Amino acid sequence: MKKLIQNLVTSLFALLFVVCAYSQAEKAKYYIEGNYEIVSDNHQLVYKLYDIKSKNISFSAADTLYGITNEDETVYFEFEKAQTTNPNGFKNGLKFWRWQKKSQEWLEDSEIQNAEQSFSTNKVMSIVLILDCSKSIGSDFAALQESAIKFVSTLASKVSKNGNVHLGLIGFSTMKNTQTVVPLQPLNASTAPEIIDAISNMQLGTANGTALYYAMHKGVEMIDSYVETLRINDGEIYDGSSIISFTDGYDNSSIDPSIGLPNDDDDMLRTPYFNYLKRNILTQTPNGKPLDSYLIAVKGKDANYNKADFEGAMQELSSSKEHFYPVENFDLLQGEFQKIADRLVDKWKNLKCYVPRSFVGKVRWTLGNEIETQTITPTPVTETKPVYVEMPVEQEKEQEPITYVETPSRPNRIFFWGFHTGFGFEAVAKFHGEWSENTDLQVIGNNGETYYLPQKYNGVATFKYSIGADLGAWVMPNWELGGYVTYHTPILISFGLQTLFGNPEGWGGYIGLGYNGGIFRKCPVAYKYRDYIDMQRINSSALEIRAGVKYKNLYAFLNCAFGKWNSQMIYENNGNVITAHGHGTGCIMTVNVGYNFSSLIKK
Repeated sequence: MKKLIQNLVTSLFALLFVVCAYSQAEKAKYYIEGNYEIVSDNHQLVYKLYDIKSKNISFSAADTLYGITNEDETVYFEFEKAQTTNPNGFKNGLKFWRWQKKSQEWLEDSEIQNAEQSFSTNKVMSIVLILDCSKSIGSDFAALQESAIKFVSTLASKVSKNGNVHLGLIGFSTMKNTQTVVPLQPLNASTAPEIIDAISNMQLGTANGTALYYAMHKGVEMIDSYVETLRINDGEIYDGSSIISFTDGYDNSSIDPSIGLPNDDDDMLRTPYFNYLKRNILTQTPNGKPLDSYLIAVKGKDANYNKADFEGAMQELSSSKEHFYPVENFDLLQGEFQKIADRLVDKWKNLKCYVPRSFVGKVRWTLGNEIETQTITPTPVTETKPVYVEMPVEQEKEQEPITYVETPSRPNRIFFWGFHTGFGFEAVAKFHGEWSENTDLQVIGNNGETYYLPQKYNGVATFKYSIGADLGAWVMPNWELGGYVTYHTPILISFGLQTLFGNPEGWGGYIGLGYNGGIFRKCPVAYKYRDYIDMQRINSSALEIRAGVKYKNLYAFLNCAFGKWNSQMIYENNGNVITAHGHGTGCIMTVNVGYNFSSLIKK
């Protein structure tokens, strides 16, 4: 009896463990999920992850990720710029789970290495730091220098050990006193101390003028000319440019007659130079990448302008609302510089998620042991892609709480739909007429000549234009099965079944089979009979075959229909109407191109 109780207790704990483990994966509060597939390409294995979705973890948007193989043959997927709302970040790693179709449950695979956070080393970025050195800053200038030094130190120690961050420094007061303190150069162990020394040795200007717009203009010009000659090594990618500007007051010095002169109707802040900077300079894309403008602004001590107006104008010179940092006083300045540094550091943060080489199917990586308390019922939603939401993960105690945005989920792909159009011809072979007598029909012409309409005559060809629609569903990862309907001029309709197959990211094939038919319609007749035949009406019934190729969402095919063409001819002469019926063999041939608008191809 005692042994029986022990066995029951053991079984109960085992069952409880399985239930808890399933709940941990199924209702995880933090996870990344996708479909894992292995394909062969030129005898090379390709590892793919698609239908990617996540909860409370964000990263750069991607339809399909391709696995990376280490020397020890472990395979992992790298999620760029990964961040999470989990207070502990990614430091404890993510567990790997695989979905079992037969048992319909998640199983943890403890032999697979936990997902871990790493820093990318192949991204290159250009940054110019633009610091206000006007006389009005006074004794607070030391706080500005200390904040800028910590900013440089953060980038140098965390993401630019190999010099993949290129940093420059501009100090400004008036236009005349705006100068390049440090030209753009790689930030590394050798140059970082020199740049820090340059910041420490910066001096306040002797005038109170502030030429912020001019200094930002020079900063963008510095980046633009630098990246034109910047050499990107093999395996590296240029990830963008940024200017980080600080000012303690509105611009009262920037002016250029070639840009435009101010007048008394102008906004004090939004001068012609302001508008030129906003519309023509900050919209540039050095090396093909958008320029990010961060701006930190303190309302000067002796300023007599409206604070809200000032901050509104400064925000317009930032890339977004989140790129603008209004500061109440210089005691908070270092924290704002650190926020920008953390945002830039996040651009290099990646998450490596490992998978087994020999398993394919649905996979999930969960962070922590927290689960949702309510039951989640999946509902179909409009397909969306993962959205990268920049958010600092590690926060200092004095920073205000940040509201995080959850990465939207992406539903399974179901339907596809598209349109195709084409052109070609319709041709009818010899017409076999059936007259009232078993002889050729004798016709008397207008001048008394005698003509004969033979029982057989050659048909004619006419131009065809077609337009149609496709609708279907995914039956396998690499197969679409559906139907089509097409209208061919004049008054021909075809419909049938079709399939698209092959590599979803590249080339494949297209096959269709259907019926092509037309109602009675007026058609032209051979030229030599037009004086005698006022009208020919015809209909058709044909088997239609279409075959072609596809590439991603594009497809092209040749459409051929072969069948029987039924004709009716009407001859009118001196009030007499003679009708002839006949039939012949005909065909329709068109060349068509189409596009699948459903965006379901896994890129």
